[in-house]
Parts: sequence; structure tokens; C-alpha cells
Amino acid sequence: MFKSDAQNRSKKKQELPKNQMKKALISFVIEQSLIDEGGIKVFEKTMDLLRKKFGCDTSECLNHPDYLIQILNDLPKKAHEKIILAIEEKLKEFEYQEEIRKFTKNLYRIDKVH
Repeated sequence: MFKSDAQNRSKKKQELPKNQMKKALISFVIEQSLIDEGGIKVFEKTMDLLRKKFGCDTSECLNHPDYLIQILNDLPKKAHEKIILAIEEKLKEFEYQEEIRKFTKNLYRIDKVH
């Protein structure tokens, strides 16, 4: 049986807030990890570079973890590793959600390539 256009629109409206919530979660976790592990200067520098290099903020890192990794690669290795580990640790309880699991997996994979 085919779904009506109204049913399809309703489903899309429900998916949009879920995606926005996941982006907000990713954004919060990244920003908190930057502050906790790198301090306010690292946080401000990262936010500034995301805007300048990629025209985005931390919420876009859900779909582009490579943006974050490229910026973190400019930090000393210890600081870089501590931030990545803090992000992964904070997101562990949300990995049952496919997008969050993909993000942490991609973050780890991209980080190891760089």
C-alpha cells in the first residue's frame, strides 16, 4: 500500500527535528570537549577556523567529521588525542543511534588516516 503525500510530509517533519537534535548533541559534545581538554583558547581557535575554512560551525561536523580532524591536526598531538577521546567517551551512550555511531567511527577512522 502506498503512503499518502500527507503521511510522507509528516514523516519528513518528524525526521527534521531528530536530525537537528543530533546536530545539537554533536555540537555540544565537541564544544564541551574542546573546552574541557584544550581550554577556551583552543575552543575559540577551532570555532574560528571552522568558520573561516569551511563556513560552518560544530553542528556540521556530524556530516563532516573531517573538518574537525583537519583543524585538530594543527594542535599538539597530545591535545588532539585528548579531545578526540573525550568526544568519543561523551558520545558512547548515544551510539545506539546510527548517525552518532557513524560519526564516532568516521572520526576515529579519519583521525588515523591523518
